[in-house]
Amino acid sequence: IEMRPNGNDINLKVRVVKTGGLTSAIRSEYKNLNKDDAFKRIKEMIARMYQSNTQLESVNFSGLHNLNDSAGYNFSYTLKDAISEIGSMYAFKVNYHDIIATLDKFTEETREYPFEYWNYEDADEYETDVVIYAPTGKTFVDLPNHENIKFNWMEYQINFKLEGSSKMVIKRKFSNDRPQQISPVDYESFKSFFEKIVKVEQKFIT
Repeated sequence: IEMRPNGNDINLKVRVVKTGGLTSAIRSEYKNLNKDDAFKRIKEMIARMYQSNTQLESVNFSGLHNLNDSAGYNFSYTLKDAISEIGSMYAFKVNYHDIIATLDKFTEETREYPFEYWNYEDADEYETDVVIYAPTGKTFVDLPNHENIKFNWMEYQINFKLEGSSKMVIKRKFSNDRPQQISPVDYESFKSFFEKIVKVEQKFIT
């Protein structure tokens, strides 16, 4: 993901690559669509991610019509009115296109039966690189803390690095063992693990 704040908006370029069994979902969804319908499908996907308006500029696919081990797509878009002013600072959030943790399916405080994690998750690993360029004449004020959060056979890592005063690089990784069950005894710790990830990914960049 490349992010370039521009006034009150953010210009984004995104490259998504799926490997292994995940390629079948991309091929199934996009392989038989014409260019206009595929563009519309991506446009709708992006719009669902935000409350602000978005403007999709371009979409390109790769690996849809062969049996290679990877398939994906590149797209660029503008996120409107995404910059918040906090005093003299400007702040915004990073919206990761691959969502690792959500809490909507884990509303119970306790469980009586084991939870089959593979029903929730279809990927074994996630790797996300984000490069953010500050606008001309601006610099980053604060560097978020690195995080390394673990729960049994799951691990979440996110690292923030400044390359000069106007370029920030974020590296995010998540690994799990999908066939595992989450026992009722471990459910509270698992839910806390996901809550920590969600909180980390809601941090503002300033």
